[in-house]
Amino acid sequence: MSYPIEKGIEQERPDCLPFRRAEGVQTFSLFWMPARFKTMPDAQREWLSIFFLRFELAISRTLKLEKLQFMHSKILRETADIQEVFYKKLHRYSPVPGQSRSLNQEPVKKITPEEMKTFARSRKNASLDPFVAERAFRFRRDDGDFTKVFMGYGGMTLLFCGNSSEELFPSPPQLATIQKPPMPKFLRKYSMMETMHNDFDPHAPGRMPAWLRTHPSMQRLKTELGVDIDSDNAVPRVDTFGTKSKEVFGEEVKGAVGFEGLAFILPRLTTQDFLSQLEEDVRKWFDVFDIYIRESPEDEGFVIASKHDLRPIFREVLETMREDGYVYWEG
Repeated sequence: MSYPIEKGIEQERPDCLPFRRAEGVQTFSLFWMPARFKTMPDAQREWLSIFFLRFELAISRTLKLEKLQFMHSKILRETADIQEVFYKKLHRYSPVPGQSRSLNQEPVKKITPEEMKTFARSRKNASLDPFVAERAFRFRRDDGDFTKVFMGYGGMTLLFCGNSSEELFPSPPQLATIQKPPMPKFLRKYSMMETMHNDFDPHAPGRMPAWLRTHPSMQRLKTELGVDIDSDNAVPRVDTFGTKSKEVFGEEVKGAVGFEGLAFILPRLTTQDFLSQLEEDVRKWFDVFDIYIRESPEDEGFVIASKHDLRPIFREVLETMREDGYVYWEG
């Protein structure tokens, strides 16, 4: 198999395979791993599912980064199996649509009145694709099966970010431990008051009661608005990934109709995009994400770029994979 990284592949130690690292890149790390999309063998899919699960746990433990997960809508439309799962579990995934663009992709052209009339009169299956920007869905919730279900078709992107949200208001002060007061007798006959009293934790007086945290409405606040309802001092957080992604990757389309309403812009980057740009420009990309992982049909494999040195994490995870008998089939 030919390697897509033209600047050369560093002869990695065997304990880093199947990842190949681009040599000559100084300010960030760039890796490529071969994969067969759409016709991915079961053994390859199983290996990748287990690897990415362990990789995510290692990233969370060592770098404290948040995972953001995306799926290209074009792949969803073209793949009946995952499309069916997507719509069945729509309420669990909480997908948010945004724009998906390759690096130098021209903005979609505006449809003229004449073209609209031609489209309306057409008796064939005319397509509006030339006039509609490509989309991606950000899955706000995983439901524990995102990579298992959607990986292997050439449309998945994973981002790991250290600052994808920020507090909407200043954090409230930590409250000191207080003594749990006894419940007055006249209130004990009310079941709700008894539940509230039992849920009160004197060591964390600012924590939201359990009965309220588990309420469906509060769960919606957690998943859709990013409110931290599980900590001792719940603080609303606002998403900043969307704004930063539009600032860095939306220069070509900032004047387009609907730009202000876009939730985000997800770049579809290849190995050559990382290698052909000035490194000072690439560093701006890492203001949006710390780690970029994409199924890249153009590269016939995974593109993994990071402002961190991922080799120690790769070696740690790959060692556990080998100990458990997992072997990556490159095909």
